[in-house]
Amino acid sequence: MGRLLSHPRPPQSPKRTSRTANPMKRAILTRFRTDDEGTFGEIVTDSGFKCFTGELPWRGNRKGQSCIAAGLYLAKWEHSPKHGMCYELQDVPGRTDIQLHSANFVGDNSKGKKSQLLGCISPGRQIGLLEGQRAVLSSKDALKSLEDALGRETFSLTIKWADGLRPEVPNADERKSAD
Repeated sequence: MGRLLSHPRPPQSPKRTSRTANPMKRAILTRFRTDDEGTFGEIVTDSGFKCFTGELPWRGNRKGQSCIAAGLYLAKWEHSPKHGMCYELQDVPGRTDIQLHSANFVGDNSKGKKSQLLGCISPGRQIGLLEGQRAVLSSKDALKSLEDALGRETFSLTIKWADGLRPEVPNADERKSAD
């Protein structure tokens, strides 16, 4: 069995009693692996909360087949017909409905891998093997903890690739299909 990565449950934070003007919360998602089983990373909030993430493999930002491009995004707490209240990234180039929601499998269906995503981001407490495929584990628990850490308030999300990890640049045909 492969190596299991995990984050401990965070301590409960005290409730804020005042709604004074607070600066916008921030989080950074650093992707450290991408292959046919998915793109895996770690999200860290400015309060120090950490969890792992799973996304589709990098496929040139193709809708329904790829994780989104690295960049700076605004995440708003909104209602989704499919997922209820959740965070949705705003103004994602060439994409819509990119949300943070629970899922385990994030692989490339065209390569015979399981996936429960169409381009969204799934948090998890661990990355490990599930039914013989690398997956995000304890996703519902991690999602709730992430939402609690961010207070269900709008936040800025920076998505970047780890040092030394750069996805392949799409060829001309892939660029056309990403539009």
